[in-house]
Amino acid sequence: MQSPSPSERNSAPAHFASLRSAIASRLSFHACATALLFGCVLVLYAWLAWDHQFVWDDVMIFATSSDLHWDTLRLQRIFEPPIPNAPYFRPLVLLSFVGEFALSNGSERAAHMVNIGLHGLNVLLLLFLLRCLTRGRNVLIAPAGALVYMVHPVLIEPVFWVSGRFDLMVTTCALAAAVSTLVFRSHVRVIAVTLAYALGLLSKENGLAIPVIVVAILLTVHPHDAPASNLVQRVRQMLREHRGLFAAIIVTTALYVVLRVLLVVPSSGDYFLGHDLNLAERFALVGRTLMFYLRLVAIPFFDLGPQHFLDLSAGLSVFDWCLAMIGWSLLIASLVLAWTRPVPASWILLSALASLAPVLHIVPLPLLGTLGSERFLTLPLALLIVAAMTLRVRLEAIGSAGFQRIIGLVLTTWFSGCFVVILTTAPLWRSDFSLWYWAHQRYPNHWPVVVNLLEATIRERRHDLAEALVNRFANHRSDPVLAALTALHFTRSNRADQALSILAEVAAVPSAGDQAARAIAPAGWLVSHPHFARFIPSVTAEALIALGRFTEAQVQLETITAKFPDFPYAYALHMIAAFGSGDADRVQQLADIAVGRFTLHQRSAISAELETLSGRFCSSGQTIPAMTLCANRQSLIQRLTNG
Repeated sequence: MQSPSPSERNSAPAHFASLRSAIASRLSFHACATALLFGCVLVLYAWLAWDHQFVWDDVMIFATSSDLHWDTLRLQRIFEPPIPNAPYFRPLVLLSFVGEFALSNGSERAAHMVNIGLHGLNVLLLLFLLRCLTRGRNVLIAPAGALVYMVHPVLIEPVFWVSGRFDLMVTTCALAAAVSTLVFRSHVRVIAVTLAYALGLLSKENGLAIPVIVVAILLTVHPHDAPASNLVQRVRQMLREHRGLFAAIIVTTALYVVLRVLLVVPSSGDYFLGHDLNLAERFALVGRTLMFYLRLVAIPFFDLGPQHFLDLSAGLSVFDWCLAMIGWSLLIASLVLAWTRPVPASWILLSALASLAPVLHIVPLPLLGTLGSERFLTLPLALLIVAAMTLRVRLEAIGSAGFQRIIGLVLTTWFSGCFVVILTTAPLWRSDFSLWYWAHQRYPNHWPVVVNLLEATIRERRHDLAEALVNRFANHRSDPVLAALTALHFTRSNRADQALSILAEVAAVPSAGDQAARAIAPAGWLVSHPHFARFIPSVTAEALIALGRFTEAQVQLETITAKFPDFPYAYALHMIAAFGSGDADRVQQLADIAVGRFTLHQRSAISAELETLSGRFCSSGQTIPAMTLCANRQSLIQRLTNG
């Protein structure tokens, strides 16, 4: 064999150096392009959410709770359910609100930017996870998967709704656990994965799926040429090799269960979807729910919204049963695939199903007739994308050029549809009125949508729409929530005497508060306490103020503010009543309490209510004894706003 010449020997290293430089340059280009694209999407999200308000459960969970305000922090509140009577234990997310309040004073904009930042962090973790699992393959696979996740329309809800932070944070913890499993070794891996698991459990209940995700990742990277040839032996060997990690996971799970038993009160009621189904119907509901989520993943363009109701009053329809059978068939096929062909995609697919299992109605869920919510897909969607991308790596070699062009066209159309949906749907989460008006177009007769929209129309002063809703549901005033809202509308449309009559009837209904507490809490300040005991008396006080009976109103409001010190609406009413009864000192005391107790958002709510309520007196020329509200309200509002 002829040996290479000296010139050839000298040129070989230069050739390889040039090749390495070209590869590094290409990777650097892809990294910069990916960072630029993702950054532009995050900027778009920030622009869309710039003027978004707290909506739906935001106010009930944290915005009006001074217990989460740093200066008046009540530590026990962090360990209580975010929503009254709900079987939830999510202290880490509530703690994040405490930190946010301390830094931003309850700013709505800051809360939305935190959610967008969490979404960006999840995208980065998913990108890194995909790069690790597809190392040495097409460099575009990982960015493509992360981009699908970033712009998927089902994530509009958790990103643009502040209360979606529960799902965002548990996803962060789950992806961090998966990445830690791949990156770290030995004791560092045990510490990192266990910490991520513990934080995930403290964020949301489906953090219990994190051990399944860790097992799937370990089986994915387990050497294929290991002595263990069959699946059972392979799993046993994996458990032996990582017994320290799984021991830590078991201990963490046990501690979590103990905390839940000690701190969470079980809830029950007819607001659990399908609480009265038999075993066969429960079986069908699980499959039906699975198909609902899979359809949202594949075609997320036509069925988005804050509510997805399923009417089970007449049982499941034939169509529901057919969908249920398809759903169960797909589930069984996934299990068979994982057993017979234990490839990475099949393991990760099972972990995605495990993360979705808590919301498949295997046990009744307190979702008030809702089949499911888009935010529940925050973690499962990430895992489904990982499964699809690892499967794509194995299929890329058999795709012809024509087939790849068709796939490219489909993906381009899909991404374009996603951006159109984001641009048109994200603004609908801006306020309670826009959100529930959107939902009302699809569910015009469903009780939770109606009461949320009615409350929003009253707060937004859309009296014509509020009147139409009140008249449409005049026969349903036996419901305490709807009756109280009707009374509030009557009070603000110069019919305070009728409002007092309605409220007297509501107060005579046995256990009216319990009935309302078992129903959905309308958005805003309406029902943020479990017993609904503060709203009806407050509306009664407003009606008394409208009739000029200030002293009666003030006596009632003294009781309300003493019993419920976190109720901004009552403080606004109390100031008006104190003005009316000539108690200037009490007005200043209430202002001092509000400035010291409430966040900026809460004080803004008080100011808005104060301006709305006092505006009726000023516009009608009605004077208030001892101190004229019209002459002093602006200075009071300015003090509340500026602190």
